[in-house]
Amino acid sequence: MRLYRGEEPVRLRTRHQGLLVARLAFHGERGIDRPETAALLWPEAERSHQAAYLRRAIMELRRAGFEIDGDGDRICPAAGTFELDLPTEGTAALEGIEHPIAYEVRAELQRRTGPIQRETNRTVQRTDAETLLLWVGETLIAEHSEVAIDMLARHGPELSRTVAPGPFLSLLLRALSASTAGGPGRTRVIWLAARSAMYLTKYGLAERLTGWAVEECRATGDEAQLAATLAMLGFIQMERRRWPEAEENGAKGVEVAIRSGNDAALSAAFNSLAGIQWHVLRFDEAMENYAKAYAASTDDEQRLRIYGNVALVAGVYAKPLWPSIARPSEPPGSNGSLLLAESNLRIGYGLARNDLGLSVGGVAWLLRRAGVSGMERHFCLGLDYSAYVLGRLGRSTEAAACVRIGSRYRLAVGHHRSPAESLAIRLHVAPPLFGPTVARIAGEFDPADPVRCAERVVTRLERVLDRK
Repeated sequence: MRLYRGEEPVRLRTRHQGLLVARLAFHGERGIDRPETAALLWPEAERSHQAAYLRRAIMELRRAGFEIDGDGDRICPAAGTFELDLPTEGTAALEGIEHPIAYEVRAELQRRTGPIQRETNRTVQRTDAETLLLWVGETLIAEHSEVAIDMLARHGPELSRTVAPGPFLSLLLRALSASTAGGPGRTRVIWLAARSAMYLTKYGLAERLTGWAVEECRATGDEAQLAATLAMLGFIQMERRRWPEAEENGAKGVEVAIRSGNDAALSAAFNSLAGIQWHVLRFDEAMENYAKAYAASTDDEQRLRIYGNVALVAGVYAKPLWPSIARPSEPPGSNGSLLLAESNLRIGYGLARNDLGLSVGGVAWLLRRAGVSGMERHFCLGLDYSAYVLGRLGRSTEAAACVRIGSRYRLAVGHHRSPAESLAIRLHVAPPLFGPTVARIAGEFDPADPVRCAERVVTRLERVLDRK
């Protein structure tokens, strides 16, 4: 990447200043988020130090003659400050620089100069049972679309544990296209489709589907389903890092659930709001709302989700673990919506109690299932969890390699780390996060193929654990 003022080349003092300029050049016309940029530029630094380093970098750029407004929550260059001339080498820009912003710039160049090629391999390995269920579903949709909607509304949650999210989402969308009737069943199918899209990091589609479900709920007057839908809308907006909207809709979900008098909806709404809160470092409020979610829960599956969330927060961030959470004894066996809950429970409990064999088992189950089934969101989380456990086992270089691979996947699928996830990296992974040894190990893990990557990361975890 070359930088000019007029026709004169400009030399910057540090690589980080160049990376900041690169990010402003690609995104600065609408401004870039200040805290997020600081966290991306200096992932190894404390949060207060990140802010100070960013202020210094902006000051240096101003001294170099660039007009930049960086005093608020967003950093905005003056109009015309940067004119982007896309290089003929395309994604080779910033080649050789191993840094989250360099990955982001190369991914953005690829988007602008050619079709997006996600690094993840979306080929899903189907079992015979999945193939049979999908064939039955397609046949039912073709011949009796309204019956298909009713069946999917009633049995969709069970099917989601058997069929991978990608094929399941396609099935749901075809059912919705084939059916014209409204009603609660249709709303439930839209909700299930939105959740599957979220697992696949199709956040734009997930948000559109959830907005559609909100309209359907209001039309039918189904306040319990409206509460659950608003809660999921807030969670999707959180995944897109739109924090004010996320918390607003999460809180609305709680209000509607209270008004509906439906305990299941109330539990789901409090659980979702708590998830939004801890991602922005409001751990005490989150734990209070998890307690409210548990008090309102009406079934064992919901309690498992809450237990998993509480255990993860307790283990990763050294918060108190609820006394009622016992060590899981049975191996995990779920797919779909309970896969993350079972994995979180094992990973979090193991970190909280220094029972790292349990944590390794949880990571192995999550990574392998997410890699095979194409659940990109869960795969990104599994790589971060691997880094935490490897860091706890004293293997900082392998942990940094998992962070590096995770950063690439997250940028490819648009799933950036939250403030809490960035904090977790600093807590569990010793610097440096970059360097030739880290790059070599990341290459050995084969980041281009999620299935092989999952297997190699898990194998490394198990070998390290055996040597302890």
